[in-house]
Amino acid sequence: MSRNCQLFSCRLIILAFLVQLFSFLSAQAQTVATLAQALQPFTRQNLIATDYAKGWQPRERASSVTICAAPELFDSAYDTIAFSAKATATPAPLKHSFSPQRLAFVSAMMAATNWIAYHQLNDAWWQEKRGKFHFYKGYRRTRGFYDLAPGDSYCYHLDKGGHFLSAIFFTESLTSIYQWVGFSESRAEMISALVASALLLEVEIYDGFFQDWGFSLGDFAANELGVLWVLAQSRVPALQAVRLKISYDPFAPVEDDSWIKSYNAMTFWASFPVRSWLPAAAQKIWPGWLNLAFGYSTDRLRHGRLETYLAFDVNGEAIIKSRALHLLPLRLLLNYVRLPLPALQLKPALRFSPLHF
Repeated sequence: MSRNCQLFSCRLIILAFLVQLFSFLSAQAQTVATLAQALQPFTRQNLIATDYAKGWQPRERASSVTICAAPELFDSAYDTIAFSAKATATPAPLKHSFSPQRLAFVSAMMAATNWIAYHQLNDAWWQEKRGKFHFYKGYRRTRGFYDLAPGDSYCYHLDKGGHFLSAIFFTESLTSIYQWVGFSESRAEMISALVASALLLEVEIYDGFFQDWGFSLGDFAANELGVLWVLAQSRVPALQAVRLKISYDPFAPVEDDSWIKSYNAMTFWASFPVRSWLPAAAQKIWPGWLNLAFGYSTDRLRHGRLETYLAFDVNGEAIIKSRALHLLPLRLLLNYVRLPLPALQLKPALRFSPLHF
């Protein structure tokens, strides 16, 4: 439903800010820890080398060094760098152990953000007439199949694409945050899946008490499929390179002066890294940053025709391999938004567009 998509869009903006904030704080903590580690370990390695030069038989030394200090939110005590026994060793990538302080910080920030978002948006979208909890029967109301049937939508269920992509963004972003807390990748994914499902379920439950809406099984299914997609990608190698994205046409007709309700301007995409599937000879010609994407949209505001596309897309992972903080906005853009590029419309009619938004 369009109102849900509005709420998701606002929450996505808030969560994107949180992701950048947490990444900044994590980067600062890593920098401080690395500098602190650089002072002691290399001196220790020099002593080891001196021992060998004098013919001594030094006792076995640990292959890792951990700074012990009073634990704080961004303390280097939670950061460990592994070193080789050789004096010329190069520090391995920084690793975090679990930090209760970081977990408390993240939990407080998430709770505060959720509380603020609800109270700020309540006046805008949850002021309609309320009633008992019930299920939304679909766009056709009287004979709808609870927002699940293919023909039971005024926009070919494009709103479900918004729910699906929102769930992916929530789960992936929260996974990065909980890894920063110190959880392993697999555990961070499971925690993020539960938290993302709870945040998205919260909106559907609220809708269940409004007479003109109701709990949408279609929206709920799209939310959970988005969460499961992230979990499946980490476990199925063939899915890891596939990116699901959205694009928006700024020149399309707008409904009720609201761009977020204009589903005819939105296209949802599945982007595939075709270069990795080509023969070795063809891989030398096809650039690694160029993907092919399959798109899905509609041509009118309401009761329009289904549109499908085959188009070029940018593979952000092939372009930006660095995890530097200042590149985070660009990484988010390339990972979740398809940029305007040539496209071939397949349905309802075959048509080439040199620049499709």
